[in-house]
Amino acid sequence: MKIAIICKGGINTGLGHLHRVISFVEDTRQYADYSIIAIIDKGLEVLFKNISNVSFIYSESELNEKVKILDNQINNCLIDCVELQKESQIILRERFQTIISLSPVFNNYDIIDVLFTRFTNSNYPKHVKVYSGLQYSIFNSYCREISEEEYQKTLNENPLTIAISMGGVDAPNKTLEILKSLVKLEIDLTIWVLLGEGYSHSYQDLVDVIRKDSTHEIVMAKTNRSMWKILSNCSLAVFAGGLTTFEAIYAGLPTINIFEKEIHQSIISNELIEKNVSINLGLLNLDTLEKLNEQLTLFYHNRIELLKMRQNTKGLLDKRGAVRTIQKIQELVS
Repeated sequence: MKIAIICKGGINTGLGHLHRVISFVEDTRQYADYSIIAIIDKGLEVLFKNISNVSFIYSESELNEKVKILDNQINNCLIDCVELQKESQIILRERFQTIISLSPVFNNYDIIDVLFTRFTNSNYPKHVKVYSGLQYSIFNSYCREISEEEYQKTLNENPLTIAISMGGVDAPNKTLEILKSLVKLEIDLTIWVLLGEGYSHSYQDLVDVIRKDSTHEIVMAKTNRSMWKILSNCSLAVFAGGLTTFEAIYAGLPTINIFEKEIHQSIISNELIEKNVSINLGLLNLDTLEKLNEQLTLFYHNRIELLKMRQNTKGLLDKRGAVRTIQKIQELVS
């Protein structure tokens, strides 16, 4: 089976859609031959270094030319992006028999035939065939489960070891604002600050915050593949929602989410909140940062609450979401 994949991501739109496509292809390449068109900012090509048959374009206006030269036997297209221009939508709808979306948010579902999403509480047009639920979660192949021994050892240490990761880009620099707030805490923290591939803000600003602090140990790391090696040594992570929050559920790591935009907050499943595996504090502002400090102080003195959250993650996710997705696609287009 031959499938075209079109994904889009960059400094302004984030890298989550690119990472999901990469994980999907890595986990399912034995099921299909993929031709990938990645609409990206220059410098992000390295993300696809382990993926073959990728064409990079740096403006959506170039999409038509790339679609024209695709193998004529490719009748099905998988897209992963939040939006495409109207001209691009028309091109895809005219070219492909079936258009499948991996993104739970898209600007025109009129052109979509099939949707795979980890969320179960969203409404879509009736013509769209929707496969939903945590069983369709697709996430980083480097993510691994944290063993009981590892987690308990970390939790028993005097400093509470946490991580901050605000995504691959972090355009509004939430990392800096959160770090400024955390250094005020009087509890003993070890803080891993994980910076993504697209982080373009001043490292010196982060260093200056660290130098002013005399209590906490703070370590900065620019990560991709090594991210879960670091997170396996943490008791809690502060994320911006998105795919990494779901990876943490699989790994067994409790999380706190602080969001940049309402849309990011709205698509986090209520199921996760109800199961008490992740805490959502809302959009980044002064009140949210105060709540974060209060929550961390609570966890520092009551670590059994983190163990309860970790226990609630058990059995919610496996790593077969990509395989389930491609198998359903095979059934649909055969």
